[in-house]
Amino acid sequence: FAAFPLVDHPGHRAVLKQWYTDHILLALKHSVGFLFETATWRASSHWANRLGIGEEELERLTMACIELGRELRSEFEEAMGGGELVRDRFVIAGVVGPAADGYTANAIRVEEAAAYHAGQVRLMAAGGVDMVSAVTMCTADEAAGVVQACMHEMIPVCVCFTLETDGRLPSGQLLSEAIHQVDSLTDEYPSYYAINCAHPTHFLPMLRLAAKEGDEWLGRLKGLEANASTKSHEELDACDELDAGDAEGLAMEYKSIFPGILGRPAVVGGCCGTDASHVGQVCEVLFPVCLSREEDQHLHRPECAGQRLLAAAGRERIGSLVTEPSLSRQESLSDLVDE
Repeated sequence: FAAFPLVDHPGHRAVLKQWYTDHILLALKHSVGFLFETATWRASSHWANRLGIGEEELERLTMACIELGRELRSEFEEAMGGGELVRDRFVIAGVVGPAADGYTANAIRVEEAAAYHAGQVRLMAAGGVDMVSAVTMCTADEAAGVVQACMHEMIPVCVCFTLETDGRLPSGQLLSEAIHQVDSLTDEYPSYYAINCAHPTHFLPMLRLAAKEGDEWLGRLKGLEANASTKSHEELDACDELDAGDAEGLAMEYKSIFPGILGRPAVVGGCCGTDASHVGQVCEVLFPVCLSREEDQHLHRPECAGQRLLAAAGRERIGSLVTEPSLSRQESLSDLVDE
């Protein structure tokens, strides 16, 4: 899962760029904004050391991951004709992952997490990212520590919790309790919360019950990056290859959550086992019911505490997408838009 070294090899970087491009095309097709998340989930000191990567090399690779985002944003702007409105539709988020394994509830305390993640968050801020995405958080304590590190740098942050098949965090804590704990420790600093690395069937019963009871914390939950597979984390760890699941079924699960339970989403995407085909299915099913053609919404850069990042960027078409989405690795986004 350490993808950040890929940017150091031209061929590998091209594959990574193509992966992003496939998803950007979906945003262009549906006239919505795009959240570019850097490939830095494992670009922290502990994991870099295990790869034999020193501090200076880690900084260089992190900056290269951010630069890939800027490169794609420039192509996005060029394809769409430029302008501040277009620029604000492409947000670059620096991804921060857990200090331990992605499925393990480690015992790291809030202050320890803040100290551990401070270096990576500081580097992200210096690199000019628009926000930080704390992804696959397994405990509220670690999530709060990341948020406190972001508060110190005065950079917006979203928190993505992963959940087990019972709808709880790997720590056993309820999602509602985790969100309340982080908000209490950080004066509601996160721009929004999301769920990632879990299949909707794992947590949909919990969301339905919370909605039935009118729980206010649901208003803080604005994003979903689900797994393709219905397997548990333990089962996924034992797999020899990724489980691509059922893309159409996954899209319908998204539709059962948005807008009925959680309202209009801020961000939708995919996690383990998904690719652009899964996210494309989600877009086709979800956007017609979530995005109003009458309302003119704009994706803006997220502000700190209390602000929300909106995925919808207005329904007007600002370019026509060519019918063939496949590209060679040498083509840019501007080659894909009939201006």
